[in-house]
Amino acid sequence: MADSFNDISNTDMKWMTNVLTQPDEKEFSERDKISYYFKVIDETLEGAFKPRLKLLDKLVNYKLHGNIPDNSGADFGKVIRDFPNQVKSETILFLEDPFFSISTNQWRNIAAHKSFTINKDDIVVEYGRNTIQTLTLTYDDFYKIVHWTQDVYRVIRFGQVLTDLNYIEEIVVELGGTENMNIRFESSLLHIIHNMQIVGFEFVSNEEQDEIFCLNVKGKVGHDVKSSLIHASQCLDQLSCAIYDDKFVKDNFKKAKVSIVDNYRNTLASATISIEVAVNKAKGKMTLDEYLRKMDFDIIM
Repeated sequence: MADSFNDISNTDMKWMTNVLTQPDEKEFSERDKISYYFKVIDETLEGAFKPRLKLLDKLVNYKLHGNIPDNSGADFGKVIRDFPNQVKSETILFLEDPFFSISTNQWRNIAAHKSFTINKDDIVVEYGRNTIQTLTLTYDDFYKIVHWTQDVYRVIRFGQVLTDLNYIEEIVVELGGTENMNIRFESSLLHIIHNMQIVGFEFVSNEEQDEIFCLNVKGKVGHDVKSSLIHASQCLDQLSCAIYDDKFVKDNFKKAKVSIVDNYRNTLASATISIEVAVNKAKGKMTLDEYLRKMDFDIIM
């Protein structure tokens, strides 16, 4: 699991990239939208789902036989064909679609090789290793396939997150600590925003102010601006570390900032800290009092 951890983490980065770069398909014609979703099928199954299926294959074989197969060089189809028969009934939705029983790797091939023809009222796909077969889909059938590919990825990811959590301390030790882990900033930012909303803040937006990354939130209900700001400022060390830990982002910003805004997005108060200072605080190189003395608080009203 430790050996697979970085590769599996990379699937989250690919998934995040897909989410952040997806266009507004509402502006597409139906034909262009279908072409776009074939691309989504390819990116989901090849870049995000396949590495996780390989890990599941290893875990299942270890549980059944006590050995971990080296499937690193195996193609998508071989992993599915060689998947242990003892658990195929429980994992069938990972191995083939529930509507036409076409294997998952064949759907990836159809999408990647553009083996489809979009007609006015239907879609014809071609698939198969040796003998080419054809299948005619309605548009509704096609979108069911799209949703299935998304669903099986979410399920396999959720299951592996739970597995990782059970062994995370051992995994971190095997990997030599957390300092060398490659974590995408947007992923960390999502966790920070989620945690702030749990305790009563409402996320409004984030913005780049020259070399300052700013998180804008509405204050907690029932709290004045000052108390909301004090509580919100507690996220700045996490926010700074999230920026610092992403090599593609860290050079863009020198400070992190959180602002309390009103319903019209007017800033009521803010707290700003140097990213370098916040990282040092997170590493235990300064006391909380020293850290707070270096933080700039600005209460406008």
